[in-house]
Amino acid sequence: MVLGLRTQQLLREPLNHFLLAGLALFALEFWRGERVDPASRTVEVSEAQIDQLTANWMQTWHRAPTPAELDGIIQDQIREEVYYREAKRLGLDQDDLIIRRRLRTKMEALEDASADALEPSDAELQSMIDRNPARYAEGARISFDQIFLSTGNGTAERARLSACESAASLGQPAPLSRQFEAADSADIDAQFGEGFTARLVKLPLGEWSGPVQSGLGNHLVLVHTIVASAPPKLDQIRTRVENDWRADARLRKRDAGFKTLLSAYTVRIAKLK
Repeated sequence: MVLGLRTQQLLREPLNHFLLAGLALFALEFWRGERVDPASRTVEVSEAQIDQLTANWMQTWHRAPTPAELDGIIQDQIREEVYYREAKRLGLDQDDLIIRRRLRTKMEALEDASADALEPSDAELQSMIDRNPARYAEGARISFDQIFLSTGNGTAERARLSACESAASLGQPAPLSRQFEAADSADIDAQFGEGFTARLVKLPLGEWSGPVQSGLGNHLVLVHTIVASAPPKLDQIRTRVENDWRADARLRKRDAGFKTLLSAYTVRIAKLK
């Protein structure tokens, strides 16, 4: 009776389902007598691989491996390769969310590598500054009030403001001041999240606007004044602008690469009833 219960518990384990399926597959192949491609049963450990394994060891242990240790490293590499091939042969890589996401990350990394090889011209970098001077301006100061909405769109708060209700009584609690006087752009982004200053400078002066998104959620914002500093010079902020340019280039390359791959596919999406 105890043995029967134990057997039932083992059969419920998903991993055991895979193992049983694998054993069944091996049995079927043996019974059918199918020939296996010899190349798929050949494991070669090249000199370049041994050099890389040795380099990895030295990076961890700060010394060269002994002959016995090197042999152990190579044997472990062989074990990994055999398990990898047999796992693929059994289809264990199919419908595995972690593997799918890892492979997607590798494909995106290929696109990123091609983008990182590009070099921007001065004209391209200057264009980025011209499109968003507030992001790169040093010392721009903004005076504004804010009402934290969390996830709301501010409709109720706008109605109460129109009824001349005090802004101090509206919104949700937040670890932020409601009023900012001549706040530095860098300090604003430090409190609200990267890019919040860039959104503020696009708002009209003297009226409540929003919702404006920050790293915390949504806000209604009343901008009083914006005092811009002198236009930034490329030579002074080249590294920062280049980093932004490369981030944009990676996104563009990913999108372009994906569209190229997608063009070879037919996509059908089921219609919901």
